Amino acid sequence: LNQIIPSGVIRRTATVTSSTPPTSPRLHRSGRIGTVCGSSPHMDSEAPDSQGARTFVPEWFTGGVCGIVSRSVTAPLDVIKTLQQVGRSDARHGILSTSQKLLSTVSMSQFWAGNLVACVRVMPYLAIQAEVYKRLEQHNRSADQYVINQLEALNRQCNIVVGATVASAVVYPLDLIKTRLISQHPAHINYTGMVDAATKILAQERFITFYRGFSMHFLGTMAFTLGTFIGYENSKYICNNSIDKLTTAERFKLDCFSFFMGLLLAHPADTIRKKIQAYSPLLPQYGGVNVQADTVANAAYSTYISSGVTGFWRGFPVALLRVLPFCGTVLLTGQLITGLTGFD
Repeated sequence: LNQIIPSGVIRRTATVTSSTPPTSPRLHRSGRIGTVCGSSPHMDSEAPDSQGARTFVPEWFTGGVCGIVSRSVTAPLDVIKTLQQVGRSDARHGILSTSQKLLSTVSMSQFWAGNLVACVRVMPYLAIQAEVYKRLEQHNRSADQYVINQLEALNRQCNIVVGATVASAVVYPLDLIKTRLISQHPAHINYTGMVDAATKILAQERFITFYRGFSMHFLGTMAFTLGTFIGYENSKYICNNSIDKLTTAERFKLDCFSFFMGLLLAHPADTIRKKIQAYSPLLPQYGGVNVQADTVANAAYSTYISSGVTGFWRGFPVALLRVLPFCGTVLLTGQLITGLTGFD
């Protein structure tokens, strides 16, 4: 959710040169939620290349604002999910229990720990992913048209994954800093903010520390894309109508089921990634991590030994609970910006 949704909050951010919508969750700037995969009857034909530059900036701005606002609104749920994934001692039970413990030991501001970092990374993430996706689409168009038609769905899946991976690689240090700010125990504050965390990590640890767990991020991105595709392909056959004839309610149900499948497959990789990001032998209580997470293998093995298979899905109910308010905030923010700015 943290890596995929910001790239799909508007209609054409990553597809200003494409005539077919990408295989990813997205929100029309008019406030309509598009399908996770395939064409939408509400989708306008895409602008030609000469208009791409003129449409990118307002779409990038709209998508960025939607991502920032929605992240800020749902930040408390993201904090609880991260703490449960990391396994901090005061977050090893349900949502209500974790919330009560946090409220009794820290101030309300703890529920927005790391939110500034999350907001800072939204704009560059969107811009980089859109540019990579556009260039890959242009490269694919130079190939034989028959091959494009035969492999169009696969090409778009690959382009989305590559775009998300490249964008994430650039801003990944910010994601690690966000996890460190959230996971540190209030009784042992080591980082006071984004700049302080970056400075101390660079001084006390190696630069490569900023990319701890990136392999699991890549695996999670692929798992999410595969899950949404599987969910979409299976759920669309349940519908009696074709995709273009689905009602708004049917389309929304299809989107929700596809997104659920994506989260279900990607969450174990995200859990291991969070543990690896937060873990450091230089921090008090190893950064709040409940297992040895110096490597991917140790993190996975220790998680299985301590919590069993269910340990890989710690925080999953919170992740699901966060989807609805996140998407609702994106919807409302997009409509508000459309009304104030007049963007299509």
